[in-house]
Amino acid sequence: MNVKFCKIMSTPILSCLTHSHHTWEIIFQLSGVVTSMIGTKEYCLKPGDIVIIPPNTPHDGKSNGVYTD
Repeated sequence: MNVKFCKIMSTPILSCLTHSHHTWEIIFQLSGVVTSMIGTKEYCLKPGDIVIIPPNTPHDGKSNGVYTD
């Protein structure tokens, strides 16, 4: 199994450009509200939400304020 652990981003951001990964990604929304296009569907993520993104699935994040995940 290929498992990677990433540290939590402590610096709030405004957006994340469309990108994908060769492995699964788990996102835990810590603060702020984000509109995220994952594949062909749009989602509104709020604090406490968890998203699991399959490999090679394009995704992004946009917010009117700052957010951390």
